Amino acid sequence: MMSVRRRRVAAWMVCAAAPGLAAVPALARMGDPAAVTVDAVRLESVQQHRRVTGELRAVRSSRVATREAGLVIEMSVREGTRVRAGDVLARLDDSLLQLELKRAEANAAAAAAIVDERDATLSWRERELELYTQSARRGAANVKEVLDAESTTTIARARVLQARRLVGVAEARVELLRKRLSDMVVRAPFDGIVLARGAELGEWVGEGDDLAQLVSIGEIEAWLDIPQRYFGAVTERRIEVMISIDATRVTAGSENMRVIPRVDRRSRSFVVVVTLDDHDGALTPGMSLTAWVPTGGRTDRLTVSKDAVLRNDAGAFVYVARGGKAVPATVQVRFPVADRVVIESSGLHAGDLVVVEGNERLFPGALILAHRRGDVDSIETIREPR
Repeated sequence: MMSVRRRRVAAWMVCAAAPGLAAVPALARMGDPAAVTVDAVRLESVQQHRRVTGELRAVRSSRVATREAGLVIEMSVREGTRVRAGDVLARLDDSLLQLELKRAEANAAAAAAIVDERDATLSWRERELELYTQSARRGAANVKEVLDAESTTTIARARVLQARRLVGVAEARVELLRKRLSDMVVRAPFDGIVLARGAELGEWVGEGDDLAQLVSIGEIEAWLDIPQRYFGAVTERRIEVMISIDATRVTAGSENMRVIPRVDRRSRSFVVVVTLDDHDGALTPGMSLTAWVPTGGRTDRLTVSKDAVLRNDAGAFVYVARGGKAVPATVQVRFPVADRVVIESSGLHAGDLVVVEGNERLFPGALILAHRRGDVDSIETIREPR
């Protein structure tokens, strides 16, 4: 029997002579077992799911327009720029509005001074009326003088009211110009990404012209087309929809959904909209998706961890720990349930142990050293008896 050192050297020489064995893991070539984690196949009561398709759409999509006409003196963003609500997208030339604001503020100050003047006149007329009234009681003034004083006081009071109204008009003009000045700075209405710009530096834009096209980030909506026969099953109770994004292989579940109660005449399907979190920016509008929607009663089905399922050109399979070796078993994945998937397989039964960690480096017949998931202290050696 050769020593360990000589045996490893011999193994290396075999590998060097046979390049086709390069894909076989090093530990397996040397005859050492691969350390893996296993989990049991379960027979669980699950609800029947229906596979449907759909697409991702932005929660908000807006062509951000300007309320004022003017010359573009700053474009702060480009295509692909991420912005927060309130960030500056563009600035328009506001020099003329600044001059109009100064004139309006001066008019407002002049109107306020007129109010002070007329208040003083009214006070004087009111004292004069009081003196004439007292003199008339003593017989020192005639009725005409009293009536003249009353009329003059009424006119003075009306002039004060008129001046105050003019102050209100002037102040409203000032506020209008300040609002127009603020509108010369176009800001993002929500957190998003700039898809396109509608103007460039130095261009003249009219009132209502687009300056940028913006789509929201943080949340995204999945629009699903569901056959009309499942309308009752979807709307009668609160359900969780499992969604898989085809392009990124991202899988997510959500109960945040709403049903659009209108059936398309051609496809005989209705739409369910599911809101998903996308804070890491992995999803984008327009991506296609596959979803599994609960549509039927509960039945007993075999389930395995999602981590156990591998795929090759022949389809989906799992590695089963049998006789100390990793034995592949072909499976048909039906639909996901939380962190597991419902499968069909003639080679699996409830209680079988399938590899959930370390399976990427295995090959059929590889020796394995396994422990159950969640029980790292209990190591179970699974090897071929000698």
